[in-house]
Amino acid sequence: MPESVLPANNANPPVLGHGIKKYFAFSPGYVNLNHGAYGAAPLPVLKYGEEITAACESKPDLFLKREYIPLLATARAQVAELMKAKSDDVVLTPNTSHAISTVLNNIAWKENDIIVHYSTTYGPVYKALAYTADRFPSLNLNVHIIPLTFPMAHAEIVSLTESAVKKLNEQGPGKVRLVLVDAIASNPGIVLPWREVAKIAKKHQALCIVDGAHLIGQQPIDLSDPETCDFFISNCHKWMYTKRALAVLWVPERNHRLIQSSFPTSIEYTSATNPGVNGPAPFHKLFNWTATNDLAPSLSVTAALDFRAWLGGEKVITDYCHNLAVEGGKIFQAIWSDGDVQMEIMESEKRELTANMVNVELPLVKAPTYADAVAQYDVMLDILFKANCFAMPFVHNNKWWVRASAQVYNEPEDFTYIAKVLKDHCDSLKQRHVDAA
Repeated sequence: MPESVLPANNANPPVLGHGIKKYFAFSPGYVNLNHGAYGAAPLPVLKYGEEITAACESKPDLFLKREYIPLLATARAQVAELMKAKSDDVVLTPNTSHAISTVLNNIAWKENDIIVHYSTTYGPVYKALAYTADRFPSLNLNVHIIPLTFPMAHAEIVSLTESAVKKLNEQGPGKVRLVLVDAIASNPGIVLPWREVAKIAKKHQALCIVDGAHLIGQQPIDLSDPETCDFFISNCHKWMYTKRALAVLWVPERNHRLIQSSFPTSIEYTSATNPGVNGPAPFHKLFNWTATNDLAPSLSVTAALDFRAWLGGEKVITDYCHNLAVEGGKIFQAIWSDGDVQMEIMESEKRELTANMVNVELPLVKAPTYADAVAQYDVMLDILFKANCFAMPFVHNNKWWVRASAQVYNEPEDFTYIAKVLKDHCDSLKQRHVDAA
């Protein structure tokens, strides 16, 4: 079996920044400030994945029937250790959306149940909630959205959540059954008070799913307390550097009984009408084999964590990325502001919204119609692609913003480069308006 692959002779890593870029597969000159969207596996991790694939292809039956499960158990244990969780409470799935849908499909919904989430919920996850309600028309499930307009303080979000859940429970006829909260939202890329929200859900006897798609590898996770939340999910291929795509699903032992089937249903599923000889399988076994899949992403956990350790470990990585995100946000703001018109960095007074992604207002007036705003977005994408770079433009609170991810291969000049690319575009649009007038 392949061993974890590190750079030649386990040499000391270069200083974080552009010297690290050679360990990633980016094309020459490409400036990536969008790591948070899809992640980027280091070359040693990709090589390890190739070796896993080769091992499987060389002797498929031996690998799949004897060697795969022990390797998977090791990967689960390593992710669990990183999250301070028990390995039997941790399983690996293709992505966060897949894991969230798995949980939603396993909840035994009751008439008039209420699902609470936020206006910043990731689009496909919101659609999964909507589909859940649509699947059971006779149950009259209600999906309630708490609107969030950033920047806003964590305390305000907690207060809004408490008030909304209390009001929904009081007005009836149903009760809040589930609260879904992001640990770090996608757009805007801000940190939410997910631990406090989970406590509110528990207080009101509701389940809580934490969508931590962006969390693992970006901020420390401590799931040693099984009461932290009811379900926690995070993408390993984003900030943790595994091969794309991979997510971890954590379910504390007290909730194992709620997850009766993986998705798709595995051979380990136990039907109440046909319990079999051994009875229900342990929770983690439900996910060992969910039909034929590419196994390399799951097993690349070992190489990804080895690479992170080689770089200096979790704190070294997260400190570098966070500090660069903060500095990069100031660079965007300085370049995009004009005289008395200051562009805004999306941050609260307590500096609690920014992890390794920063969100800065773009000096571009949002088009009045949805179609025209989409056209603005497409033009910006074309300009960024032409300039061999990317950061994520998005609309929030009727303004254009840019979300930039800071990673170990980035330096401040990357922010300067993309800021100037987008400023030139915005300036040209302003000049056209002046000329037209």
